[in-house]
This record gives sequence, C-alpha cells and structure tokens, in this order.
Amino acid sequence: GSRSHIGITGYGAMVGVHLEDDDAVLTTTSGYPTDRTVFGAFGLDAAVEVGPDATLFAEVAATDRLSAKAMAVIVRAVWERKPWELDVSARYLGDDFDNPHARGISMSDQWMGNTDRGEIGLRADASWKPAKWIRLRLGQDVWRAARWNDPSPTASNPAEKTHLWRNETYLRVDGYPFKWWTVGAYGLFRDNDLETSGWTWTDPNGDDEGLDYGYNGEQWRVGAQTSFIPLKWMRLDLNYQVKFFHDAKLSLEKKLQKGHYTYIKIGVKPVHWLTVSAR
Repeated sequence: GSRSHIGITGYGAMVGVHLEDDDAVLTTTSGYPTDRTVFGAFGLDAAVEVGPDATLFAEVAATDRLSAKAMAVIVRAVWERKPWELDVSARYLGDDFDNPHARGISMSDQWMGNTDRGEIGLRADASWKPAKWIRLRLGQDVWRAARWNDPSPTASNPAEKTHLWRNETYLRVDGYPFKWWTVGAYGLFRDNDLETSGWTWTDPNGDDEGLDYGYNGEQWRVGAQTSFIPLKWMRLDLNYQVKFFHDAKLSLEKKLQKGHYTYIKIGVKPVHWLTVSAR
C-alpha cells in the first residue's frame, strides 16, 4: 500500500575532548555519552496499512552498548475516519539509551541532570470534527521517566537513577467561522513528577536539612489564539497564554507562580517565491 514501508538507519560517531588533565570526565548533564568516546546507534522501522482507515507503525533501535537497557521500541497505531482521528502509541526507551543524535520522541530528555531518555509511556490523541467549522482535540500522555539521584556523583557516591511518573493532559477547541478567520482555545495540565519534586532546598533561616516540595513540577496553561487572512498574500496571528506553576526554587512558601505570554505574527507573500514574516 501507499502508506506501507520498511527502513533501516544507523550511524557512528567519535567525540574527542582535548584537556590537559587526564583525570577529567564529562558530567552527567553532558549531551554526549560520558563513558566512551566512540558510540553509535542503528534501528529498523516499518509501517503497514490495516485497511483503508488504519496504519500501524513500529521502530526498534539499539545503541552500541547492545543490551536491553540500551534499546528503544516504539509502537504506534493511527485510525482516521471522518469526523474522527485517533493516534495511540506505546514506547520503551531503556535507562542506558544514550543516543544524542536521536530524533523525535527518542531525543534526549534532560531531567534532573539526566540526558539519557530512560522512559516507558503510553500516549493517546483523539480529534473530533463534528462540523466543518469546529474541531475538538484531547491528548493524554503518562510516562515513567528516569533521573539521577545526584547529578554530581563522586567515586564514593556513584551516580544512580530513580524512576518517577509524569503526566500531561491537553484539551483544545478550534473554530473555523470563515475561510479568512480561525480561532482556538486550549488548556494543558502537566506534572513533571507525580510522587515527589526531586528538588531539595536549604531554608534561608539556617535549616541545613533539605526541603523537598511535592508541588514542584506541576503547571497549568490556558491560552487562546486567532488567525486572520485579510488578503491572499497576508496572514496575521495573535496568541495569548497564561502559565501557572509551582517552583520550589522560586517560592519556599509553595506559592503559585504566574506568567503571561503573548505574541503577534504577521506574514506577507508579495510574490509566489518569497515569504516575509515578523513576530
């Protein structure tokens, strides 16, 4: 079928760090593997049509470590039948899957100093367009992430990883009242750590015991955007977003932080081979 395929990919790389100190090592936050200078990855991916409305995708990859913890597997199914679209995927990326040149969902995920992906998760996205002038979207992602217990290990205290659950829920409504005008509103809830914040903070009053705030990592975002096409060669976009979040580094009293974000973008296409935009 037109949507079916099979592919193979791979690469090899070598990193040289020229330092006078032979005992120098890269930190755990390095974007490259910290225990070897030659590394690489290879993988196999495929897609197959399952009837006229559904497609299955799968990809298996491994790094040069050649172990189960250094492998990644992603399985995805997409079903489309108007007015519905459904996209469901499951993923496993081992704790040692340190592939700095990975793409898409397999890219490094720096979290508490850990750049290895180290993730197990399930994601679902649904879209419903009951009429040509409106579309509803709902997304849910739950995954287990890996992070360093201590991003600055020593010989007597080597780096170890712990696993924490994270969540993201997304809801969006888009309206298309006219061909030249679209409007949308969305809300997002994200919890970077469902069990504990992972942060410790010393009380400014002299308490040497680190304080661990469970609220850290939670955030809520709500926003709206609209687009206008007053002329065939001009487009105007307006976006406004409010972000609410807990951050123990900013608020020892667990106060809710708030940020406002807005932008205006205009684009013009005076001739068919040139587009100019400003934001």
